[in-house]
Amino acid sequence: MSEEERLLKIAKMEADAKAHEEEKGKVFKLREIQDKLEKDNEERQKKQGQAQDRLGPSFIYEMGKSVISDSKTGTLEDRVKRAAHTVQRTNLDDRGLLH
Repeated sequence: MSEEERLLKIAKMEADAKAHEEEKGKVFKLREIQDKLEKDNEERQKKQGQAQDRLGPSFIYEMGKSVISDSKTGTLEDRVKRAAHTVQRTNLDDRGLLH
């Protein structure tokens, strides 16, 4: 390979490398823009969801809060006892022994 051919190949490789770096930069910028748009979209959806939660009747919110709250329902032991009592009562009622 002559010196001239070698210099031409090196120049071509440098041009290709520069074009590749520019393309990588464009792709990187596009990904940054896409990430920002996705983040903004998620934030907007979260805000809309919170706004819709607040639009419902307050008694539904309070009822859900009281159902989930452990302080109003007692300890786990109390809840298990009540559940066992309910099951026993249901069995007696099914057999006609309660009424």
